[in-house]
Amino acid sequence: MGAHFVSESCEDRKCKCGSAATHKVGEEILHDDPEPNRHNLTAYVCCYCFRSVFGSASPCETPKPVESDGMGWRDVVERNDS
Repeated sequence: MGAHFVSESCEDRKCKCGSAATHKVGEEILHDDPEPNRHNLTAYVCCYCFRSVFGSASPCETPKPVESDGMGWRDVVERNDS
């Protein structure tokens, strides 16, 4: 699978993990919500975080590995120490 469409609304947005956002995820407000007139929760997320929510339904390639830095998530950078 190749690259997928990324909306201009994601431009300059960052995922909570610090990567560039490539998706906007929105909460669906259901018919029986006790506060149906509230604004739905939305979040801008990177492909890795999007795939962690939607799994194989995601249009993203296999995500890159990440590791915790104690304050959230960050991309793992491959290092060549030779």
